[in-house]
Amino acid sequence: MWSSTKWMVVVLVAACSLEEPGPELDAEASQLAVNAVTRIHVNGRFAFVLLNEGDETNGSLTASKDQLANTSGLDFGYVEPHPTDPDILVFIQGAGQIPNGSFSINGQAAALHVTTTFPISRCEVNQVTGEIIVCGDGAPITFDLSWANDHFGDIQEKTKRREVFGPVTTKFEGEFKSRTAAIDGTWTGHTADGLTGNLLQTVNTTITREITVQTSP
Repeated sequence: MWSSTKWMVVVLVAACSLEEPGPELDAEASQLAVNAVTRIHVNGRFAFVLLNEGDETNGSLTASKDQLANTSGLDFGYVEPHPTDPDILVFIQGAGQIPNGSFSINGQAAALHVTTTFPISRCEVNQVTGEIIVCGDGAPITFDLSWANDHFGDIQEKTKRREVFGPVTTKFEGEFKSRTAAIDGTWTGHTADGLTGNLLQTVNTTITREITVQTSP
C-alpha cells in the first residue's frame, strides 16, 4: 500500500553531461506523449527544497541557473491527497524554462517568484494498487519561495542517481558543493514554513537533470 509519506524524496541534485552546453531545456516529447522527457542543463548555481506540508503533501523542487547559456530552469513534483477519495493521490509535476528575473541565487540565499507557463502534468494514482488512473494537463502553479543558508551543513559531493517518484523518473550525476538552507514562502494551495533544502553549485562541469514523465496509464 502506498502512502503519501512514502513519496518523500531525498535531496535531488545534479546530473553530469558530456554534451556541449546549449539551451537549458530540450523537450524531446510533448506532454501528450506516453512518456515526456525534459533535460535541464546547469553550469552554475541551483537550489533545492523538499516540498512538504503536514503528512499529506510531499515532493521536491529544483530551480537553476545556467551561467553558460544564461537561462533559468525549474522542475518539481509533489503529491497531495485527492479531495474526495482517500485511496487516490494526486501527483503534480512540471519542468521547463523560466524567466531569468524570476530566480535569483548566490552562496547565501535564493529567491523564486514565478507562475509556470510550461505544461503541468496532473496524474491520479491509486495508492493501494499503485495504478496510474488518469493523467492530464494541470493548472499553472505559482511559487514564492525564499532560501537562506542556515549554516548547519556544508559538503562537496560527487554522485550518480536515478530517482523514481510515482510516474516521474529523474536521472543525474555530477559533482557539486552544497549548503543546507531553510525555506519559507508559498506555492499554489500550500505554505512553506521552515522547509529544508540546499543551496548548490556545480564543480567544473555542466550538469543535466533528465526528467521522464509517464503521461498516460
